[in-house]
Amino acid sequence: SLANGDGSYLFTGATESQNGSAERRALLAFDIESAIPAGATITDVSLELTMSRTISGNHPVELHRVLESWEEGPSDPGGQEGGGASAQDGDVTWVHRDFPSNMWSTVGGVFASSVSASEQIGGTGTYVFASTTGMVADVQSWLDSPVDNHGWALVIPSPATGSAKRFNSREHGTSSTRPRLTVSYEGGTMPTLSRVFIPAAARAEGAGGSFFVTTADIHNAGSSTATVRLAWLPRNGDNSDPALSAEFMLGAGETLRFDDLVADAFGLDAGVGAAAVLSESSDIKAMTRTFNQGADGTFGQSLPGVDVGSLIQEGRR
Repeated sequence: SLANGDGSYLFTGATESQNGSAERRALLAFDIESAIPAGATITDVSLELTMSRTISGNHPVELHRVLESWEEGPSDPGGQEGGGASAQDGDVTWVHRDFPSNMWSTVGGVFASSVSASEQIGGTGTYVFASTTGMVADVQSWLDSPVDNHGWALVIPSPATGSAKRFNSREHGTSSTRPRLTVSYEGGTMPTLSRVFIPAAARAEGAGGSFFVTTADIHNAGSSTATVRLAWLPRNGDNSDPALSAEFMLGAGETLRFDDLVADAFGLDAGVGAAAVLSESSDIKAMTRTFNQGADGTFGQSLPGVDVGSLIQEGRR
């Protein structure tokens, strides 16, 4: 009857004896299909998690591929969140994959017995599950068959009383501590519908201790809904197969705002380059601002997006 679908934290392990020695497990899923070109071959996968609270020492936390679908519900306990909140429609619980009607075939969640990866988690800090053949195989299968992408369960096997670990979720207020999946791949089909180019974008240190970020407004000036994705084009890089953002749906007249384009669209801690806005619509417009925030205000430069028709084509001067 308890859940934590929309909280800032994820839990795995067992609570203290005064809290019933109750076992916890967490679920993580990433939108592979929207981020990686179809037909690509996955070569390397790593998962970064921030563990923010514990009373125990080292325990192995395992990744297991989830075998049944589930929903991310709206419950949010508040506070430290360890006790959970009353489950609401759409929540995952120990017995429900979609509260209140759809149940797990086996209580506690249904996942593969094989371990895709394991990491010893001790004190608070950032941990990386380095690439394994299991993680690569999982992500490849999710790319090839998105309907089967149910993500991973975070499991401490046979957890001892008081072994619980708390990880920051994607709802956590500090974006740099949210779960991050990094995938390397080869090949695949890159969308060719580039309509607008953002000529410069940054998340980088400047002179005198300044730090520059880029905000971006992507606007649909058309009368019908448009699908939009962004491609990251790093400076001095091979941009023939660029990293892609998630896919966004923009209604007629709607604007998509990125307060920190490099971090929010592409999940990068730092980067300098350009970006392409990919869409089937010719009505997509873009406006950006790259600036730093100082004690006396801001300093920077606004740059409009450049339509593909305005680019200097091959063979022209």
